Amino acid sequence: MSGSSNSELVVASGGAGLAAVCAPAGDIDDADRARVQQAAGRGSVLHERSGCADAAAWVSGRLDDLEAIARDLEMTSAPPERIVVAGYQRWGDSFFRRLRGMFLLVVWDPARGATLVVTDHLGCRSPYVMRASGKLYVATDTAVLRRLTPMALAPDPVSLVHWLVSDVPAVDRSLFAGAERPLGGTYLTIDRSGIRTTTYWLPRFEEPLRIGVDEAAEILWEALRTSVRRRLTGVERPGIIMSGGVDSTAVAAAATTLDGEPPAAYSAVFPGHRVDESARIDAVVDSLDLSSVQAALDPVGAFALSLDYLDRWSLPGTGAGYMIEYPLLAEAAADGVTTVLDGQGGDELFALSGFLIADRVAQGRLLSSLRLTRGLPGARGRSRRQLLTAWQYYVQGGLAPYRLHAALKERRAVRSARWPWLTGPSRDLLAATDESLEWKRDREAPRWWTHKAYLLTRGREDVRITDYLRERAAIAGLEAAPPLLDVDLVETALRIPPEVEFDPDLDRPLIRRATNGLLPDPVRLSVAKSNLAPFYVETAAGRDLPAMRAVLTASDLRIGRFVDEQAIGALVAGPPAASGWPAWRWQCDLWRLSTVECWLRHLENPSSVAALLDGISLERPSWRIHRRRVPRGGALTQASG
Repeated sequence: MSGSSNSELVVASGGAGLAAVCAPAGDIDDADRARVQQAAGRGSVLHERSGCADAAAWVSGRLDDLEAIARDLEMTSAPPERIVVAGYQRWGDSFFRRLRGMFLLVVWDPARGATLVVTDHLGCRSPYVMRASGKLYVATDTAVLRRLTPMALAPDPVSLVHWLVSDVPAVDRSLFAGAERPLGGTYLTIDRSGIRTTTYWLPRFEEPLRIGVDEAAEILWEALRTSVRRRLTGVERPGIIMSGGVDSTAVAAAATTLDGEPPAAYSAVFPGHRVDESARIDAVVDSLDLSSVQAALDPVGAFALSLDYLDRWSLPGTGAGYMIEYPLLAEAAADGVTTVLDGQGGDELFALSGFLIADRVAQGRLLSSLRLTRGLPGARGRSRRQLLTAWQYYVQGGLAPYRLHAALKERRAVRSARWPWLTGPSRDLLAATDESLEWKRDREAPRWWTHKAYLLTRGREDVRITDYLRERAAIAGLEAAPPLLDVDLVETALRIPPEVEFDPDLDRPLIRRATNGLLPDPVRLSVAKSNLAPFYVETAAGRDLPAMRAVLTASDLRIGRFVDEQAIGALVAGPPAASGWPAWRWQCDLWRLSTVECWLRHLENPSSVAALLDGISLERPSWRIHRRRVPRGGALTQASG
């Protein structure tokens, strides 16, 4: 095929993932073919398409509810790839809107001599794509990307600075220079004309349903049950990462109302500590009749896990919270669980849309806006001054025009003392590339809706929530199936009238109402949320500190071009004397700086981090297991670590 003017595609899917090279003007060579097959991993078979070759499709991830589409196509017992080809040939790109699931599609269209790379509605399986020498390299994840591309991976300065401060990076960028992430609801077309991006789905504003609280709770509940059913279809041994909060316990409750084996619950507990939720977890598993595996964690090992994560994904650890989830996933895998649910995404899905207060002011309904303020969660018993502060927050934040608000935020970021270790140029770059107010550009829809739609779509993509869930599960050999990240659930949430979500006593009032009779009231009606910050601070200030200190006091810091090394020296001396917010801020800064430093060194030489830490005690996580009810066929392990 070398020298052809036709668009070409080489693709393989194997044990490591999916890899592809698309060449709009042809000229895919043997080196490309070898890298594609190597990147896809064991069991991969190389496929090539060019010119008028037969139509074909490749699927990474999972497609849900294909039976209805197959019936419309008069197809039975067909594999997903054949259904995708037939659906696209009949309905064109409108077919993609009909699909459900977390998926990446690569479709060869012989009629146009084109390759289509399709990302699911919410970007749950967005690939990494890089352009080089007129070709497009497509990889399901970073582990595949680093073996696929002919160029070495290098950091993207803009994304790196945002990552350092745990801020929202620029839309569709990645941590790697030149590596883009197609947004959810889009597809790329690669043909002789070049490479183009088309949006096939975005949430569109529709007037909210005319329903009350009870009906809204019922509609939301049924949408949740549908999403959980999709995640559990075909799964023999499900598990759920479950805390004592309402989000994950609502998912567990929904699962018990469906046919099939309910998920075994895997929970972190902290006996003797104020943050311990074991009593609430016990109440839930008793009420729902679930198997329960609980891990009591020691405050150690977060940094060691970040290096495991780095070796597997060539990415810095997202946060110290992985140390809490790691033993739960390890125990689930040992019990034969294959797929794990969770409650991630509930903050965006079930919470109220406070900017409705600003909409009421914009409509001249001042008294109505004040009444809504008294319905904010926790408002009962608050002073007038406190309520006025909340009212001002939503009114000013909602009504300030985009340009004015962005300019004010940029000025505050440049002058902020929040990150004393950030250099002036880095601070300027951070302020100039902040896109967290993009939701305000939409002037057609109400403010409450545009903000909630952003949180449920682009906001989730920006923080890589689904990437992290998939990556952490894959390390344990499991499949992540987060049910709160579902397009129908998103569209349902955006049709619920926002005023029914206001409750002066409870946040998430609709899902709490929906689970009445399923979840025990001490859990369903609890507004307490465990603050694990002290546990993370104890970890960072204790047995994890020597390794992080060694990393940040090494000569020739790779993050030196972005930070003030003298300020870093003060940071690694130890936590501040004051507890609470100052200590939490110290832990977050120390974590991000040390993990990014390791990441930069890893990109230069994967073995350099181990050499840097040679002779340093790098302690692994440790925990103790308590099995209240042993999952069917599970091991009776009493201790792990």
